Amino acid sequence: ALLQQYNAVFAQKRAGIIREYQAKLQIVSDAISKTIADEAKKKGYDIVLAKNIVAFGGIDITADIAKIVK
Repeated sequence: ALLQQYNAVFAQKRAGIIREYQAKLQIVSDAISKTIADEAKKKGYDIVLAKNIVAFGGIDITADIAKIVK
């Protein structure tokens, strides 16, 4: 019974930590997405693709975004 109670408390705390982490991660993700959109508009880009999607060509703005996000 004590082990079940411990496991229940542990599961609740774990779920709370996961929810908090996901909420913080979403805030960071939203901020990065907004930064990318703002930088793309400023530079006149109509589309921005992830680096691993583009096989050849294009202009890499990763460094510019990294400077802004830091």
